[in-house]
Amino acid sequence: MPEESTSKLPWRPAPPPPIVMLHAVSMLLPLVVLVLFAKVQRYVVVRQQMGVGFSLSDFLGVLSPDLILLPLVFFFWFLALSKALHFKEVQQEAGRKNLAIAVHGLTVVLFHSLTVAFLIAVAFEHIYFLVQRVPLDGFMVAYAISEWDMLQPVIASKITLAHYLFFGGMGVFWFLPFGLKRLNWVRSKVSIRPEVSDWSQRQYKLPYRVLGGVFALGLFSSFIGVDENLHSLSSNTTLQVLSEALNAEDTTAEVVSTEPVGDRIQLVRTSKTKAHNVVVISLESTRAKSLKMYGGKHDVMPFLESLAKRGQWVEQAYTVVPHTSKALVSIHCGIYPKIVPPIDETAPGAIPESCMAELLRREGYATAFFQPAEERYEGRDALVRNMGFETFVGKESLPSEGFHESSYFGYEDDILIKPSLEWLDRQTKPFFLAYMTLSAHHDYVIPNSMVPKKYEEDEELNKYLNTLVYTDRFLKKLFASFEERGLMENTIFVIMGDHGEGFGEHARKEHDNVIYEEGLRVPMLVLGPGVEPKAEPIKGLRQISDTVPTVLELLGYETKGGALVGESLLSHEGHLEIFFSCYYYNFCMAHRQGDRKTIYHYKRRKAQVFDLKKDPLELDDLAKVEKPDPAIIQKLRAWKRDTNAWYVAHLKRQKERFVHREMPTIANPVSVRFRDEIELIGYDVDKTNVKVGETLTISYFFRTLKEDIRKWKLFVHIVGPNGRFENADHVPVSGAYPISDWQQGEIIEDQHLVRIGPKNKPGRYTVMLGLWDNTIKDETGQRAQATSKDVTIGKDRRVQLIPFRVTP
Repeated sequence: MPEESTSKLPWRPAPPPPIVMLHAVSMLLPLVVLVLFAKVQRYVVVRQQMGVGFSLSDFLGVLSPDLILLPLVFFFWFLALSKALHFKEVQQEAGRKNLAIAVHGLTVVLFHSLTVAFLIAVAFEHIYFLVQRVPLDGFMVAYAISEWDMLQPVIASKITLAHYLFFGGMGVFWFLPFGLKRLNWVRSKVSIRPEVSDWSQRQYKLPYRVLGGVFALGLFSSFIGVDENLHSLSSNTTLQVLSEALNAEDTTAEVVSTEPVGDRIQLVRTSKTKAHNVVVISLESTRAKSLKMYGGKHDVMPFLESLAKRGQWVEQAYTVVPHTSKALVSIHCGIYPKIVPPIDETAPGAIPESCMAELLRREGYATAFFQPAEERYEGRDALVRNMGFETFVGKESLPSEGFHESSYFGYEDDILIKPSLEWLDRQTKPFFLAYMTLSAHHDYVIPNSMVPKKYEEDEELNKYLNTLVYTDRFLKKLFASFEERGLMENTIFVIMGDHGEGFGEHARKEHDNVIYEEGLRVPMLVLGPGVEPKAEPIKGLRQISDTVPTVLELLGYETKGGALVGESLLSHEGHLEIFFSCYYYNFCMAHRQGDRKTIYHYKRRKAQVFDLKKDPLELDDLAKVEKPDPAIIQKLRAWKRDTNAWYVAHLKRQKERFVHREMPTIANPVSVRFRDEIELIGYDVDKTNVKVGETLTISYFFRTLKEDIRKWKLFVHIVGPNGRFENADHVPVSGAYPISDWQQGEIIEDQHLVRIGPKNKPGRYTVMLGLWDNTIKDETGQRAQATSKDVTIGKDRRVQLIPFRVTP
């Protein structure tokens, strides 16, 4: 009988069967080895990087989270697998074989899956550390997942064949326990079923004594104070990354502000105002350190240095955030970017100041932005549009035949010359032309037409220096074309690096979190009408945000209102102090006043202080002998808080501007009801015939009918020839006012900018929209039911709203 059979197999606190011990240990031992190896190697790297001597107490303190966690993992799986095996035996004795196999199999599969997943996560996180020399950030993991299509080529470019083989090899561990149990000599050793009395045997007590001892050591070590420079290691790294990723959306919690937002900048013409052309060239990943004029060893950019002699060059110019999209906000808008990793500045109307392209367009200038990188990478097309440029040309719009792909998301810089000059030749009025190069970006590829030279033994650094040589060649070709057209006498040029690049000088690579001089200090120069050539460089502390006021001064404009943080390079002595931030969230910030630079690392390590006059390579950390000024740390925190608060307050003002209580004037009134909750009452559109490269501006007007509405989301589809459509979904009011926050009686004006790119074939298009909620699981579908007598509504519940035609 089942009852009698079951009683023969009671669950007792006996030692786990040897087969369970073998199964668990064979799966978990590789994980233990990898976790401890990664932590020890990281400890050695960080200790060397920060000049911290070896200390046994520090070493144990760093290991303590892992020494506590790993024994608990062993205990849990010993218990779980033992219980699952016992359950299997009981159910088989009771005649329930299928249930027995299912439950036991599910437990084993779960155990294997979690262990291998954790193993891969630890390996990936550690490889990231070894490649970048900074810890993997949980926010960036969440960001990479949400933007996988965009970032997958970036990640793929950094993973070698050896990495793929390593990760693939980890799959072997999934099958390892089964393979071991098939060996006869192993099976003979693990077929024993221990009893409670077997706890007295040494072979059963020893594993638990070892695990208990390791756990006790970890618990004891957790009370040991760890050197502040090693705080970033004082946790289980993989669990910390997971925790950060799950809480990644909390990136602007500290930026609430009630400060009013001032008026945007306006240009005032004067008797000195002149309609000179303007060209701004941003050089990708170009650091001052590698140029001869800044003390570099190699003459890699001689043409750029010859341009400096024809104008004026800046001795100490810095980026604000060493990341291209953020740097472009500073260069073209004269303000600080938002100090958060997402490129929030791409949302319509999200930049709180009028940028140079917008200002000059109002003055009658033709404006264009050219780059060889993908147009939609990090929302670059939206960012350029927000800056006010009429024309934007990127990788997808460039004729690529004969040109080399220099990276995973763009072409060599020479591809820009002919198309940009063709655009220039068509202009009949002053122009503002912006370039953003690419070739010096990781992974530092020059076209096949160039023969690389040997500058440095370090392979990556040598490749980088060759890309600077190529960039210099591009500049020479570009300027020769301007010379041929006789434009030099009437064109203002401003050239600067968007940020620098690190090659392990401070154990960090590339640029996002290189807060040292190699990542922040860039070449910068200005030449053209109104710039008197000088042998001596422009002195003082300068930032790339000084570009806008410099250009406006050379054009003879005065300004009214606005909140520019830049100062003209030509008529001001420079900044009393400048601020910097790493790209990652809460990773590092820096402040410079005079020659003194303070770097704040949050809780990752102690703040650092350098005297850049005496120690330009930042090798002698003064914080080792003197305490950093806490007022500087507070000033940095306030700078970040106030900068982000300005962006938040701007979006709040956007919301107030586009949320009405009274009926506004609407060019095209309609009535479309969505489930008696929301009504679309009309739309405005600035044109119905659009050329490729132009932007269509649409305003939708909604009215909220009820107090409590479902948390709908707005979807917008641009449907073209052959029924193909582009997804133009967005959060209304530039992301500032999601539908879930709408109040009864409000009229919401949602302004939407649609750029017609080269993929949009000529023909008839229709803007379709509707509401959807992915939490709806019933037969009505996730899209809201819509009714109207004014417009057509398809069976798919898409409102066919605005027809327009695209022409070549």
